[in-house]
Amino acid sequence: MLDKSTDGVRQRGGTGQDDGWDTLRQALPEKRRLPLVAEVVDTMGFGLAQVKAGVVGGGLMFADGTELLLISGVARSVADDWGLKAFERGAVVSVVFMGMCVGALISGPLGDTFGRRRIMCTLFFGICIFGLLSSMADSVLELMTLRFFLGVFIGVGQPVWFSLGAELTPTYWRVVTTAVSNVWFAFGGVYSASIIMLDDPGMKQLHWRTLLQVGSIPAACFGVLALFLLPESPTYLAVEGRRAEAVAILEEMRADNGAADACVDFRLPPARQDRHGPWWQQLGKQAGIVFGSQLRVTTLVTMYSMATLNLFYYGCMYAIPQVLPDISGDNAAWQVLLGTLFEFPGYALGLVAGMCMARKAAMKLYLLLGIACLLAFAAGSGFLHSSQAARWLTLGGFYGIKVFTMIGMVVCFQYVVEVYPTEARITGSAMGIAAGRVASTLGPIIYEVLTEVTGDFRYFFLLVAAICCVNVGLIDFLRYETMGKPLQDTLEEDLQEEQKG
Repeated sequence: MLDKSTDGVRQRGGTGQDDGWDTLRQALPEKRRLPLVAEVVDTMGFGLAQVKAGVVGGGLMFADGTELLLISGVARSVADDWGLKAFERGAVVSVVFMGMCVGALISGPLGDTFGRRRIMCTLFFGICIFGLLSSMADSVLELMTLRFFLGVFIGVGQPVWFSLGAELTPTYWRVVTTAVSNVWFAFGGVYSASIIMLDDPGMKQLHWRTLLQVGSIPAACFGVLALFLLPESPTYLAVEGRRAEAVAILEEMRADNGAADACVDFRLPPARQDRHGPWWQQLGKQAGIVFGSQLRVTTLVTMYSMATLNLFYYGCMYAIPQVLPDISGDNAAWQVLLGTLFEFPGYALGLVAGMCMARKAAMKLYLLLGIACLLAFAAGSGFLHSSQAARWLTLGGFYGIKVFTMIGMVVCFQYVVEVYPTEARITGSAMGIAAGRVASTLGPIIYEVLTEVTGDFRYFFLLVAAICCVNVGLIDFLRYETMGKPLQDTLEEDLQEEQKG
């Protein structure tokens, strides 16, 4: 009789309270219990439901890629217009990452308390508005303030989207969602590089106000799509005890994927009395999970790993366009565009690594290959004027940096989402992403200061290579391997899975 109780559960579960059914199911033998929401999603496979969510959620990464490459590309023109010093030029870019760090820190209590969809829809329009306002700034302080708030909106969105994307996707295909989302980031970079190249191929006299205005358009377009196509996470709804809403989302996903035989009934995770307390209590509870004895070392290592990845990628994103005009002359904008295009095979390699390799092994792979490219760029750029081979070594290092950091983008972002339970997933991933944003903030400033003090830009690339070497060793301290493992709703389920393993 219990096997046919789906309709009855839907009717009785609409209030979000335990009506006795879950208590009864918990008493059943393990093999007769209903599945968790993540297991229900697995039975539906990968299809239209994930494609729709990926197109919209990936739009956040498109807007991110657009804004970040754009401000890095026009920083030199802004500095020339306003007579900025090297430190101020770096700060114009760094302030965006500072805002992203703050946004990542507050995304945990926002997303884990108020849900995923509502936050996502708001963010797109915030990015568009502050992008437009940035183009109207009359002083460096005003520009930095507006770019800071734009960064806050981007920073809130990334942990929320990566958590939502993982929760809507079957276990085997989760890395595909992350890879495709990051491909959208590359498309955003291509969009920025293209409009920069159309404006001035030499990147020396850019109309930066017009470029910032054109760069704000994609966020508005994706915001409209989000209102109509983006669903709430059924996993989040289940943790909140909102069974009827979760069932409705699962039914829509089942219809989109043509999985008519999939059952959408599930068991709720254990009830928590503190689930609906004030936001500061929720933040304290989530932080207690993320930095508790079971996950503390994992959290600290993932924070360092995310900081390394972001310093590597965004630091080079800022540094290389500053030196490309000296390397490539009037073809500098073309080299920026070509470098961005190299990110696409990088994402393909990241997808292959994510589906075929253990997460920790894939992270080591990207770091080792990245170190080789950093050293190649630094070595080749020291002999640019004396050897054609040195020029190709420099450009090869540049293209390799673009390719191999994408493996890290796919695998590291995937791991930081998978390793935490649903009740603290956004908070946990936000800690890693926030650490990355701190490194992103410091990247341009470190580059400018090192270059000004030493007179040689190559020291920045050598520093990043050394930091990557340390990261290779720290990967071994990660406690969990998450490849092929279902997402857990609570810390108790993680403990049970560990004991079974």
